[in-house]
Formats: sequence, structure tokens, C-alpha cells
Amino acid sequence: MAGSISINVRNNSATVQSFFFFQQPAFPIGQGAYYSNSLFTRALLPFATSGGILTFSTSTQIYAGVQQQLDTLIVGARSGELTASQPIEVTTTGGQANNTTTMMVSPSLGLSTPVNTSGPPVGCFRIITPVFNPLLNTFNGGLAMQAKAGSIVLSSFANLPPNIALDCQPVLKFYVQTGNYPAGTVVDFKSASSTAALCDATPGYSTFEVVYNLDGTWTVTPYAARAKSLG
Repeated sequence: MAGSISINVRNNSATVQSFFFFQQPAFPIGQGAYYSNSLFTRALLPFATSGGILTFSTSTQIYAGVQQQLDTLIVGARSGELTASQPIEVTTTGGQANNTTTMMVSPSLGLSTPVNTSGPPVGCFRIITPVFNPLLNTFNGGLAMQAKAGSIVLSSFANLPPNIALDCQPVLKFYVQTGNYPAGTVVDFKSASSTAALCDATPGYSTFEVVYNLDGTWTVTPYAARAKSLG
């Protein structure tokens, strides 16, 4: 059974702030162009006057996700509309993980039940795309995550050409940044992450206390309750 990760944000600035949450992209450097989406956003009053704490929670269960792309990808705009997802596992050393799913485009967008294959490297899962006309249909595909409320959001993705195998390498690193990016909208990961609060759950942390300080810096305190492993 998958665990969960919770990030509690306190606004120690003097004014109301909007915060958004996003994840480390699931693609190695050099693999090609990839994109990030916001997972959640909400405004928060100053703690001194409201006592308010903003909590973002996500399951550690990972999902393969595909999506019909909306027009051109623009930072701050939605990346797509119709989305399909499947819970999936990553390849482990000597394991029998169900690490591969196949995308379907007819009669509608979907993903097959994951099965075990020998192709994906350790720590990765694979999405296999069918033959389709990329001039008529454009798709995004990659890692999806489930918020505590139940919605599944495409966290990071690449454009999906026809008849290829896309390998994704999920990383349980999450970021908090100021700004208003609703879930499912494109984030400039390089720019947004450079001054964001990093919540690194890879050592097994499951809870983070994040403080946005008066001077615009962050203080992050992790707690050592173990999170479940990927998959």
C-alpha cells in the first residue's frame, strides 16, 4: 500500500501569498525536451494575523499518465484536457515489477494495465506509444501523481511521438514556490525551482514544515517518518 507525503506551509511574510507545488521532472538530463505541471496552488494569509497553515498532500503511488495536448504549451496555461492514467511500478533489481504500459488512441485515449517487461532501466517505468498521425493528434506523456483529494495530475511529461518507448524515472522531490499556478498548468521548472523550497523525500521523509520568511527565503524542516517506496 502506498504511503503519503505532506508539506505544511507557513507564510511569515507581511502580506497574503499564493503558493504552488511541483515535482522534480521524471526525465534524465539529455533525454530531450520535457515539461513540468503544477500539482496544487492556494493563497495563504500571513501566519501572524491568521494562524493559517497550507497543507499539500500527495500519495507516493506513482502513475503513468498520457494526455491530449491543448494547442501550444505555454507557461501558466493548461497542458492538456483529456487525461488517462494507470498505477505503475518501477523496475527493481531482480524484481518482477509491472513497469510497462501501452497507450491507446482509439476509440479514445487510454493506457493498458501495466505488465512486466525487461526494457525499462532500474528505477524507471515505460510508456509505449502506438502508430498514429502526429499532425492530427498531439499527446503528452510521463509521470502523474495523485493529490490527497483524489485528483490525478500529470506532474512532468514529454511530447509523445508515435511508435516509441518513453522511459520515466520518478523522483520524490517536491518544490514550493510563490505564485498562482493551478493544478495542471505548465511551470518553467528551471526558473521556478532555482529559488524554491525543496522538500526531498528520497531519504524516506514523509512530512515537511516549510516557512516562507519575511525576507523571501525559505526554511524547510523534514520529519523522518518513513514514506513507502515507489510503485
